Amino acid sequence: MRTRQQLIADTAPFSDKLIQQLPAGPNKPALDYVSWNHYAQRLLLQHGGHRYSVTNIVTSPNGGVAVAVRVQFSDDEWYDAVGEGDTPTSAESNAYKRACAHAGIGLHLYGSNWIHAQLQKTEE
Repeated sequence: MRTRQQLIADTAPFSDKLIQQLPAGPNKPALDYVSWNHYAQRLLLQHGGHRYSVTNIVTSPNGGVAVAVRVQFSDDEWYDAVGEGDTPTSAESNAYKRACAHAGIGLHLYGSNWIHAQLQKTEE
């Protein structure tokens, strides 16, 4: 399991310079996001020994793709997620970022930085 210090580092928000915005569309609000490579860099810097694998790929007759992935920190700590997209690459990227968010990395982009603040508060 990760230490409290590792959790604080993992849940730290990405720099504002890394946050981009997908424009709004019909029936879709604008969306903040960080490119998958920044998630990968944080994982490599903070968890060099992590493992990552694609566990399933499903294609739709309508052209969409769903990809399931697993990000594993140790034998007893792993996070699974599914991502959807128009291509296998975009679906895998979405799944990867969701698995990282389950682990706390990039979680602030989904609407809350509460956990990071709580971890920091209990550290003081």
